Amino acid sequence: MECGRPFPAAITALKHLPWVTVSVRRTVQIATRAELAAGCDPQWKDVIKLESQRGSALLNLSAGGPAFSPRPARLRICIYQDRTHSFLRGGFISQAAESKLLGDIQGGRTSTRCGRPHTTYAVLLAVSPGSRGGQIAEAELGGCGRILRPDNQVGTVSRAGLAIIARAGRP
Repeated sequence: MECGRPFPAAITALKHLPWVTVSVRRTVQIATRAELAAGCDPQWKDVIKLESQRGSALLNLSAGGPAFSPRPARLRICIYQDRTHSFLRGGFISQAAESKLLGDIQGGRTSTRCGRPHTTYAVLLAVSPGSRGGQIAEAELGGCGRILRPDNQVGTVSRAGLAIIARAGRP
């Protein structure tokens, strides 16, 4: 071992060994190609809806302002179907669209409640260099345009911001 890693010569030697398949066992599919290509986890749930239905005290009102602090280097956007929690599409958006979106998710709210249903929701993952995890926000697409910010405060996404999010992963 060298600095906690195998010697390069050992890796090279392993690559040159003959390998024989002894057996194959099929398992369930964990992620689709689309999820892997977008870098989106198939397990996200609609947290805003779940916590709203429970009347959770976890949802606090946001007065507004930047949702992510510090500003992320990039935002990965993953869009899901509300009823089935299934992945629809996702990926990165252009830097210009991202800058606009970060301004469009700064709205505050006077109530965490919403009487209008939504059919899709998006998870916004802050991606920063050298970071394994990042800040996470979740926005409902439709309904009241609420966003659950990384600090568990509920704010508002502007219509323009919702349109930017909805375009994520589209050709």
